[in-house]
Amino acid sequence: MRHLAVMNLFGNSETGLNSGFNDDYNMYVGALDRRFHLLYWDMDSILGLSSFGSTSSIFSMEGGGGGAGAAFSRFIRWPEFEQIYYRTLEELLTTTMSQTNFNALIDATLGGYVGVGTINSMKTFMNERRAYVLGLIPALPNVDAPTATVTGTPRSPTPLRNATFTVSGVGAASYRFSLNGAAYGAETPLATPISLSLLPNGSNFVAVIAKGTNGVWQAMTNATVRGWVVDTSIPSVRLNEVLAQNNTALNHNSTFPDAIELFNEGSTTVDIGGLRLTDDNAMPNKFTFPPGTLLAPGSNLVVYANNADGTPGFHLGFGLDVSGDSVHLFASLANGGAKLDSVQFGRQLADLSMGRIGTSGEWQLTTPTFGSANALQSLGHQNNLRLNEWLTASLSQDDFIELYNVNALPVALGGLYFTDNLIGDRARNQIEPLTFIGPGEFVAFIANGNGNGGDDLNFSLALEHGEIGLFSADLTALDSVIYGSQLPDVAQGKCPNGSGAYAKLATPTPGAPNACTSEVLPGGGVVINELLANNATLEEPDGSRPDWIELYNSSGSAINLSDMSLTDDSAIPRRWVIPNGTILNSLAYLKVRCDAGLPGSSTNTGFGLSASGGNVFLFESIANGSGLRSSIGYGLQAADFSIGRIPGGSTNWVLTIPTLGGNNIAASLGDPLQLKINEWMADPASGDDDYFEIFNLNPLPADVSRFYLTDDLSNRTKHQLPLLSFIGAGAGAFQRFDADGNVASGADHVNFSLRAAGEAIGLTTFGNVAVDSINFGPQLTGVSEGRLPDGSATIVSFPGTPTPGNSNFRPLNNMLINELLSHSDPPLEDAVELYNPTDEPVDISGWYLSDSQDNLLKYRIPSNTVVEAGGYVVFYEYQLNDDLANFPFSFSSARGDDIYLSQTIAGALTGYRAFATFDAAENGVSFGRFRTSVGDDFTAMSVRSFGVDNPVTTNQFRLGTGLTNPYPKVGPVVINEIMYHPPGTNDALEFLELRNITAAAVPLYDTNNPANTWRLRSGVDFNFPPNTTIPAGGHLVVASFDPAADPISLAAFRGAYGSNMTLVGPYLGRLDNAGEAIELQKPDAPETTPGPDFGLVPYIVADRVVYGVLPPWPASPDGTGAALKKFTSTLYGNEPLNWQGGTPNPGALNFVAASNTPPTLNSISDRSVHIGSPISFTATASDVDLPGQTLTFTLDAPVPAGASIGF
Repeated sequence: MRHLAVMNLFGNSETGLNSGFNDDYNMYVGALDRRFHLLYWDMDSILGLSSFGSTSSIFSMEGGGGGAGAAFSRFIRWPEFEQIYYRTLEELLTTTMSQTNFNALIDATLGGYVGVGTINSMKTFMNERRAYVLGLIPALPNVDAPTATVTGTPRSPTPLRNATFTVSGVGAASYRFSLNGAAYGAETPLATPISLSLLPNGSNFVAVIAKGTNGVWQAMTNATVRGWVVDTSIPSVRLNEVLAQNNTALNHNSTFPDAIELFNEGSTTVDIGGLRLTDDNAMPNKFTFPPGTLLAPGSNLVVYANNADGTPGFHLGFGLDVSGDSVHLFASLANGGAKLDSVQFGRQLADLSMGRIGTSGEWQLTTPTFGSANALQSLGHQNNLRLNEWLTASLSQDDFIELYNVNALPVALGGLYFTDNLIGDRARNQIEPLTFIGPGEFVAFIANGNGNGGDDLNFSLALEHGEIGLFSADLTALDSVIYGSQLPDVAQGKCPNGSGAYAKLATPTPGAPNACTSEVLPGGGVVINELLANNATLEEPDGSRPDWIELYNSSGSAINLSDMSLTDDSAIPRRWVIPNGTILNSLAYLKVRCDAGLPGSSTNTGFGLSASGGNVFLFESIANGSGLRSSIGYGLQAADFSIGRIPGGSTNWVLTIPTLGGNNIAASLGDPLQLKINEWMADPASGDDDYFEIFNLNPLPADVSRFYLTDDLSNRTKHQLPLLSFIGAGAGAFQRFDADGNVASGADHVNFSLRAAGEAIGLTTFGNVAVDSINFGPQLTGVSEGRLPDGSATIVSFPGTPTPGNSNFRPLNNMLINELLSHSDPPLEDAVELYNPTDEPVDISGWYLSDSQDNLLKYRIPSNTVVEAGGYVVFYEYQLNDDLANFPFSFSSARGDDIYLSQTIAGALTGYRAFATFDAAENGVSFGRFRTSVGDDFTAMSVRSFGVDNPVTTNQFRLGTGLTNPYPKVGPVVINEIMYHPPGTNDALEFLELRNITAAAVPLYDTNNPANTWRLRSGVDFNFPPNTTIPAGGHLVVASFDPAADPISLAAFRGAYGSNMTLVGPYLGRLDNAGEAIELQKPDAPETTPGPDFGLVPYIVADRVVYGVLPPWPASPDGTGAALKKFTSTLYGNEPLNWQGGTPNPGALNFVAASNTPPTLNSISDRSVHIGSPISFTATASDVDLPGQTLTFTLDAPVPAGASIGF
């Protein structure tokens, strides 16, 4: 039937089935699908290019001779078939052959091949033909029965014994209903609702049939049925309102968390203690209300979907996903744990909530009214939605379909359908309920075929030719498009936005107005001219290294930039708005800082640029239409190079030397055939991604735009890099790629993963020239492989030293960085001590020391430097920071730093090195290597041990040649007890306990600068209140809530642990149940030396614990109710053997001292030694009980100058 209709509407005058002749047609049958299909054939005389006029008969098949026309007439005029033929004509003319779609189809398929005059005449013919045929199609008599639409189904289960339903339906006039299988009642007008009361406990259902205006009843066998369960024993508490994107709508103590409202719809007060809330149906215990939480009848309770932040109220410990999520309310475990209520929702709108409305309690879009009656939000009509942009052939992102809401009100999208088959499958992908689009908003749906719900569609778009449709819940057409062949990374869409005209869009803008080049924007001449997205070393006077965007006015007159906007996300077009009064003169430049580390300002966007590929957009002001004025999409960026237009203002983008605010200068490029696959990790530890690394051997950056990467050398074009992709040189010559299949995360992600059993990696140019490839075999878990040295032919493994994005190395085993001093005032100076742990001397002549991984060749160790077996050597600042050296350096005591020792052979790096990383330092306190049960720490030492450690002069200090390291520095305040995983789900029961291990009070602030307080960092963040002091031997407990503002959490905490403690809070974040680092930091004096660090407050790590749940860490603190407790407060904190699980007792001693006897030390004989000579001895000790003790050795006074002790 469709074949006949299409051929007739096209006006095909050739002999064929459509003209009543049994000839000149073709059929197709597939290898698997053996059904025959008619093909459209012999179509050189169509669309007015023949004698078939626009008003010719729609029954052209009746005109054939030899009896064929008469036979077709008998067929097509049969009443049922004739109606189907009419409906097929109508469906084609209102979808595929509507004026918008037909014109776009003709342009896409014939544009550039057929003359414009011929194309226009075809369009005219179809316009005339459409109008004529639609005028002939009779209205179908309404013989169908209506279908009742029933709303108001109670939540299930519900404690309420009453229910109210509303009945409607297309073409319906009245209804009858049956309750729980009883006889149907009397006919009732639609305006009268179904009101039920005194419903029995258990399952209930209502069956409804509707009567149409034509008098036809819906069949009882096809009744509309709604069912629910009444259970009067469950709490009368329901979910009532949900806010998933709270920007400004709900101000909670100057914070704006997501929120959920509960409502007691019953007549008595309910104790909701034990009820549970979650956003994951499979994890019902995410939050449990504490006992004694009462909700009065008709009352609301607002809870906050965020982590505890010190503000009052219940904080659930999870947030809501604005792109789609769910909320579930479960009964207490004591009462069976059944689900009481839930809501599943799709995309939400900023500052609008979802709430139950009316007696039916249907979820609808609402204006936030937490704590009071819900208020319905007005909605716009779905007919004003437009398919606005689509992308079908991208190298770097998924296909997408963009929807544009022309309305001045939000529109509900739930229940609408997307499809890529306008006629055959209109209901291809239904949008989930409670999904919305804002007024004038653009929303992109990802057409990747995954069908994961939310904005993921269950189909992808055809590359060559395709169609897209948007249909209402009853499958009425709302909008549709038909497109022709598409170009890679070029979208197509409506220009102007929401119109009927199509345009190619070189810059896809999903979720934002289309980049319509045909639109004439006021002003003209202002473009994005240069951007720096990977600033590694180019510092500003304040020491920062921000990204930059440069705008350029190429016109002959000044342009007002006021209210224009810059963004890196087209879905947020006004991310940074150019201040009012900003005038850009002719041929002038405007530098805009992109520093995510600082808040947005008149000169800083407040966001950084992605070095792994992204976009930058310049949008016009609101007054001038908010259209896209300029944009640039880019790929991988080379460190310290920009990209820019050459010449300025042109369309030619290249790699440039950063000249922000001046004429662009093209950068010289190296040979891309000198790139090497340098490192790969195919079997990472759990939770990590596969990766590989490309290394640029050139001294110049390499252009890798549109190069291919693959894990199959027989398919070298598997993954393609985007345009404007570069790999840097020198320190920036290493580019990591994550092999995780997640290409949407950036140009440094590829569409394949690596096989742990072994496979290949290949790099190929855009011109299909092989650059490099490697084959590897089975891999060890957590161990990378690669070239050593970088770029060489030698392949080795790197156990313990994976370096994706950095130079490969293996650790030295014959030379260690043993001690370092970075904060030194005379007579001290910076120093670094090396240690030879082997039983052979090691010649380190010509090796290098450096404080930078980017330049390992800073200080060359002098010739004839040999470190004896078990010996030490010390290098001092006068050597490292010699003004005559090529790269003098000293260490940063204010920010912390790194130290690298690199082995060379004949002056060339071998790839073997030792390194250490250290934090900000106290004056005169060194860092040293300390071995624990889980490895080596480089931590603050209790005393210096360079050899001459209490000198009178600097020259005397330089005489030190190294000594054994002492015990780490511990105190004055330590992390003493950690409750990281309390039983149940109440995070308010987490805590950290600090203890002052000294005999004097310790103020947790700098007494000379009281505003600078101690703080917790890493796993949680907390700044101690001003004037906080821990008394001698005292404790201080830090909680996740504010004890002064959250009485509910405070009561639960005291109920669990008592009240005999000093309690502060809240810290931000949660203690990770799987283990993490916790740092206690104290402020040092602010920096007073002029320079980048002037005014900086260094923070010293006073204690650091990286706790875990696997041995040798004790297991009992992991959710069993035990806390992690130090045996002895004076022991080193980051040693698992110094901790055990025990009953939590915050604010009190971990263990009673009387229960632990001191160790027994075996005697040692007296010894004599010459001054300046070392002495060694062996001591043994035993301890019969726990906790274990640490032996400390000291020198009795008077201590000879330069003497020290270590082990």
